[in-house]
Amino acid sequence: MGIMRRWRKPQVLMIRTLIFLSALLLFAGVGGTVKASPKVNVKKVTSVNSLTGSKTIKLAKGKKATLKTTVSVTPNKTANKKVTYESSNTKVATVTSKGVITGKKAGTAKIIVRPAKNKKLKAVVTVKVVKGRVTSVKLDKTSGTLTKGKTVKLKASVKTTSGGSKDVVWTTSNKKVATVSSKGTVKAVGTGTAVITAKAADGSGKKAAYKVKVKNAAGGSIAFANDTVSTIYTSCEVRIRLLCSSPQHGKVSWETSDPEVLDFVTEPGQNDVEGDNVLIYANQAGTATIKAAVDGKSVSHKITVKDFTPQYTYEINFLNPPYADGQYNIVYIKTDNPSTDNFNLFFYDTATGQENEPMLVPAAFEYADMKSMGPMVPSFLYKTDGGYVGVFAFEISGKTEITVQEFALDANGNKMSDRPGDGMPVIANAVLGYIDIRDYNKEKEAWMQSVIDQVTTGSMSKKEKMQAITSYMRLHSIYYKLAADNGRYVNIAAEGGVPFWKFEEYEFDSFSSPALLTAFGEMIDYPLENLYDKYKRGTAEWYAWHMVARSIEDGTNYQFCPPTDSNLIDTSKVAQIDLSSWNFYTCYR
Repeated sequence: MGIMRRWRKPQVLMIRTLIFLSALLLFAGVGGTVKASPKVNVKKVTSVNSLTGSKTIKLAKGKKATLKTTVSVTPNKTANKKVTYESSNTKVATVTSKGVITGKKAGTAKIIVRPAKNKKLKAVVTVKVVKGRVTSVKLDKTSGTLTKGKTVKLKASVKTTSGGSKDVVWTTSNKKVATVSSKGTVKAVGTGTAVITAKAADGSGKKAAYKVKVKNAAGGSIAFANDTVSTIYTSCEVRIRLLCSSPQHGKVSWETSDPEVLDFVTEPGQNDVEGDNVLIYANQAGTATIKAAVDGKSVSHKITVKDFTPQYTYEINFLNPPYADGQYNIVYIKTDNPSTDNFNLFFYDTATGQENEPMLVPAAFEYADMKSMGPMVPSFLYKTDGGYVGVFAFEISGKTEITVQEFALDANGNKMSDRPGDGMPVIANAVLGYIDIRDYNKEKEAWMQSVIDQVTTGSMSKKEKMQAITSYMRLHSIYYKLAADNGRYVNIAAEGGVPFWKFEEYEFDSFSSPALLTAFGEMIDYPLENLYDKYKRGTAEWYAWHMVARSIEDGTNYQFCPPTDSNLIDTSKVAQIDLSSWNFYTCYR
C-alpha cells in the first residue's frame, strides 16, 4: 500500500510562516531583553568663521560666510552632533541649516548655534554686515626665493567700495615649506615651494598670491664632533654628533656600512633617525663606517666594536686554608689593577649557585705581623705591594667559585655606561678559579670526639669523663696572645682562620673555655650550665664564676681557663709577613 503525501499550497505556507515570525517578535517585545541606548551628554559647542577662525565676522552685503561648528559629545557619533542655526536679525543676516550666512543689509546680527541634543547650550557668532565690499587685493611681491630660516614681510593693498572692510586672511599651501603669520610675515622652514595667499575676509572672494621657493643656505662645512668615539663595546649605545657651520642646513641623512655591527636607534617621539645627533647601538664585534650627509656634502667615520674583557690580571690567594662559620680568613689579591673602585670580587657556592657573600662585621682587625696594613674591616680590600689584602668571613662551606667583575673605564678613568644618561655599568666577569672552604663546626666536632676517645673509657661515669676532658684542656691550653706592654689581644695574620686545634697549645679565655666545656657536656650527655652570662658583668659574682661551667645534674664546677700571663708576647719583635715569598693556599681551575 503506497504512502500518500499531502502538499500544502504555497499561500498557506507563507501565511503560517508570517504568523510564526510575528509571534517571535511579540515574544521578544514582551519577555525579551532590550538594550537601553546610552545617554547622550553634550559637553560643549563652538562655532567660528571657517575662513578666519574668528567668532566675529565682517561680511559684505550680499556675500556669504560658512561657519565651522564643533560639538563635544558622548557618545561621539555624528547623529549626536547635529545643531540648529538661528539669526537674531534676519533683516541683517540669514543663516541656513548648513551654517551658511548671507549678509542682507548693513548692521549687526548674532547667529545662535544650539546642539540638537541639548538646547540649553549655545555658541554665539557676531556678524557685522558692512555697506561696501572688497574690489581687489594686491601684494607688494608676487614671488621670491628665501633661504631656509629667513623671513619676508608681505604687504597687502586692499581696495573697497565705500564702507567696506579691508581685513584679509593669510594662508600657506605648505606649512612644511613656509609659514605665514596673521600680519603677513612669511618664514622659510623647509626646502621646496609654497604659495602664500591673502584673501579678503568679507566673503567677496578677492585674493592675491605670493609664490615662494625655499632653498638651503649656500656654503658651510660639516664634520663629526671631536668627542666622536672610535671604539665602542658590544651591547652599548653612544651618541654621535654632526657639526654644521651653517645653522640653516637641510635634513641630515645617516647610513651605516654594516647594521649587523653598528645600527641606529630610533628615539622616542621619532619615526626615523633624524637630526644633527643620533644614537648608535653596537650589535656585535667588528668594524663599521658611519656616514652623515647634508646639502650635498658628506663625512664618514670608522668605528670598531669589540667585546669588553678584563683589562687587568688577577690572582687570588689565601694565607691559610679558608674556613666557614665566621672564621676570619686573610686573602691576598695579586693584581695590576690600580684601584679597588674598578673591580669587585664575588664568591659563589657551586652546590646551590648562590652567592657566598662574605659577612660584614662592624669591627677592624690589626695584625702584629702585618703592621703596615693598619686596621682592616672585614670584606674590604686594602692596598699593599703587588695588589690588595682583605679579611673575609664566610658562612657557607664547600666548593666555591671566585669571580672578578671588572668595570670598563673611559679615557678619564670614569666608569662607562651601556647608554647615555641612565645606563648600567659596562662590566666583564672572569672566573679566577675555585676554593674549598672548610666546615669549621664539622671539623671541630670531629676533634672534640677524638679528645673524648683519647681521654675517656666506657667504664667511666659521665662525671669522670668530664673531669678527664677538663684536665686534658687545662694541660694543653694557654691564654689568647696578649701584648706584653698593654695587655691587649694580639692578632697574627699568619694564623688567621686556622682552627685552635691545629696548634700544639690551644688558645682560650674566660669566654670561650666554659663554652667549649658546655659543648663537650652535650656530646657525653652530661649537661652543663655556662656561667659566663649568669651574673651581671662586672659584679663580684661574675668575677668569681664567669669562667666556670656547672653540672646541672650534680652541681660540680668545671673550668680550665688558662692564666692571662701564659701567652704574653713582645709585638715589636713579631716577624712581618713577606707576601712575595708566602706559601699561599691558592685557588684551582
